[in-house]
Amino acid sequence: MVRKALFVLLVISVLFSCKYTTKADDKKLVVCITFDDNYPNVYENALPEMNKYGFRATTFINCGNVSNPFYMHWDKLDELYHLYKWEIGGHTLNHNNLFHLSYTQAEYVIKSDYDSLVAHGYNPVSFATSFGICPLEYHPIITKYYKNLRIVSDNPMYTPINRAYIGCFYVTIRTSPRLVESRIRQAIIEKESLVVLLFHRIAEGLTMDSNYEPDKFAELMQRLAKLDVKVLPLNEALDYLEDTD
Repeated sequence: MVRKALFVLLVISVLFSCKYTTKADDKKLVVCITFDDNYPNVYENALPEMNKYGFRATTFINCGNVSNPFYMHWDKLDELYHLYKWEIGGHTLNHNNLFHLSYTQAEYVIKSDYDSLVAHGYNPVSFATSFGICPLEYHPIITKYYKNLRIVSDNPMYTPINRAYIGCFYVTIRTSPRLVESRIRQAIIEKESLVVLLFHRIAEGLTMDSNYEPDKFAELMQRLAKLDVKVLPLNEALDYLEDTD
């Protein structure tokens, strides 16, 4: 009799746990591809490779640098946003190091960047810190204008995601496509919810740490396409992971 009662309780427990498991628990890992600083080689070299697989990204731009010939101009950014459905986020006005600014100055470079994005018809909800750092006391400035804050710290992320503390895996010139794939496979095994990849330049012949060669990027996109993951811009990824309908 006791064994029968224990068996019934076990069945009820299993059924109860299955019934109340949220759909978010069963969702695929989401991978976000992000680019900082609006370099034109992202449009020239990364976009075509991503288009092959239907991937879209988030690019964080410094609006004060857009008129500079070394950066992507508004016409290309408009294409990314309107035609290719990329997300465009803020990154301070001129790639400012917030640690070197007063509170008032920090608010100016964050707000000015945000206002310029809005003026150009974008809907900026995501922000990435310049140099990957920001004084904690300045976080309220960012969250006043933006919903999502991406930093540079490869911390595992599970739902519910803290939108004010989104980590990323920084892909540098020394990072092989196989290593990035390994990081994503690890996230799948560990049942993480989100992996954010950070790139800067995608160009040939540059030896700087922040560059990633186009052939390596193409190989990485090919590897990513073979994995059982979703690839979405950052804000769409967060909305997807929060959706339990």
